[in-house]
Amino acid sequence: MKARALHAAPLLVAIALHAWASAAYAQDAVLFAIALAAIPLGGSVPLGRTALRVLGAVVFVAGGIAGWAHTPDLGYGPGALPRIASFVAVGSLFAAVSRSFVRGSSSPDRAAFVLGMLAIAASGGTRLGPAYAAFAAAYVASALVALRARDSSRARASYLSGRHRAGFGVVVFIASAIALGFVRSVPPIHRAVQRAFDRAYIPHDIVGFGGGAWLGSMRDVIRSEDEVFRITPPPRSRPIDYLRGGVYDEYRTDGFWDETPFSARLRDVVVGDDLGGESSIRVRRISGSANRYFLPLDGRELRAEAGTVEADELGAIVTFGSSTARSYTFTLGDRDALAPAAPGPLDLRIPRSERERITQLAHDWTDAALTSEDKLDAIQAHLTHEYRYSLEFLREADDPLLDFLFANKQGYCTYFASAFALIARAAGVPTRFVTGYRVAEWSPVAQEYVVRDKNAHSWVEAWVNGAWRTYDATPMQELLQDKPHLSSLATLAADSVRRVELAASYAIKHATPAQLFAVLVGLLALWGGVRALRKRGAGGAREQAGDRVDPPLPCFERLTSSLARRGLARAPSEPLFRFARRLEEAGLPDAAMLVERYAAMRYGGVGEASAVEADVDRFLGAPTHPR
Repeated sequence: MKARALHAAPLLVAIALHAWASAAYAQDAVLFAIALAAIPLGGSVPLGRTALRVLGAVVFVAGGIAGWAHTPDLGYGPGALPRIASFVAVGSLFAAVSRSFVRGSSSPDRAAFVLGMLAIAASGGTRLGPAYAAFAAAYVASALVALRARDSSRARASYLSGRHRAGFGVVVFIASAIALGFVRSVPPIHRAVQRAFDRAYIPHDIVGFGGGAWLGSMRDVIRSEDEVFRITPPPRSRPIDYLRGGVYDEYRTDGFWDETPFSARLRDVVVGDDLGGESSIRVRRISGSANRYFLPLDGRELRAEAGTVEADELGAIVTFGSSTARSYTFTLGDRDALAPAAPGPLDLRIPRSERERITQLAHDWTDAALTSEDKLDAIQAHLTHEYRYSLEFLREADDPLLDFLFANKQGYCTYFASAFALIARAAGVPTRFVTGYRVAEWSPVAQEYVVRDKNAHSWVEAWVNGAWRTYDATPMQELLQDKPHLSSLATLAADSVRRVELAASYAIKHATPAQLFAVLVGLLALWGGVRALRKRGAGGAREQAGDRVDPPLPCFERLTSSLARRGLARAPSEPLFRFARRLEEAGLPDAAMLVERYAAMRYGGVGEASAVEADVDRFLGAPTHPR
């Protein structure tokens, strides 16, 4: 009963994790009840190996169908586990639990634990935070305890010397680090696969860097880890933060921002085509559409490959003709020919259906403010502290912005920026809605900023004291990807490899034939030396192995002779672990343990020969008879 309870514990942990990740409480309650029933009833069904495999396959498919039938919530987080992940998790759990009722050796237990681990991995297909790691660790720990309780042939810890215990501790540490890496990597891998599937088969919403943007435009792109830009600043350059892409001044009640009339505002601007000097900030696009230039509000002296760009009155800059914005440079300072125009009537416009409620809200929030800066600071404080950042919500209101402001007070950057822009307009401050990217990730290996899809962002530019200034009301405590941080180890490793490749390419390109020939000769000499050393070492090892054939210890010979006289002789080719199992089945557990200890000491270096010899002599002096 105790062994079956230990066997059920990790599966109960896996079921609880899936219930939290999918919110499929009905099917998980059934699984939980079956797993509990296996504690008193386990091992009562006799099945052969083939029948067991067939049962496992059938139960896996049936359980997977049940997991697929559950409709997940939208977004990421508890309750939002995708159907394919639920198919794998529930199918694995049903197959694992069904094995608990089969009579047999410990092998089915190990297979059940592997199926449970598969369910744990599949349940990581949604964003669960640190609690997922806690569930995974609890599963692994309880599975190891159950397996240890079922493994009768294990060596006792008391037999280990101090050196071996230290080695065991190092192995446990390394295994724990690998397990932690596995736990951390499963959700990103799942999301990467899902993004690839989405890009191939599912049409995407407007991202908001073109002729218009809407409140739901960035919901999916913020989840992506794909690189968009690499930015190389000159030495001692001040940090870069906001990269403007699209700028909009007219808002509609359906949640759409527009720039009207766009075509009339475009003008051709001639810029340099030498891609700047050493003091310029260099931008290299990695992926995505290259039809728009992304610059800070104080970016100037743009240098593009085509030498000509098109700019509108709002300061958005697009490519000219057939040119692309794959590589360009700029400097920081007051805008020159690319400067956005002063505010116009559209920068104070609020839709008529929203004007009364937003104006009243602006009055409530800014009544005590005396200047434009005070009004903007008050609006920013209210939005930052009274509203919650979230990607996990469902909004079906006719007017999404009013729903955000007065009902369901959660949203992401496009909601915060839109609300800020319209409330500031109601308070008499001209504003524009801006989309672009935050710059936060730094790669010290490449000496570059890394900008990813998840850094896509929306904010507001407000006209204060005769100039446009940047304001951002989105709560930054939820946007860890937009806070200054170093690149991940994977990115740093990739950058290191890239730098080595560039250095090697440069060296090969500029090397003389004589230098290349010298390197080739050196590599051949090194290869020949290594081969000679390996042959010499292998020959010596073979000689030593041929000269040394250690006989069994005398204590083991006395033990096997005594057992042979009792009718339990060991065949010359019989492995020691199988001999020990045969002794245990014959009712001589002490003799079996001595054989295991001898094997561990002789072939694993565990324990001392003197201790084993003393225990063998003590056993041979005791009157033990097989049952």
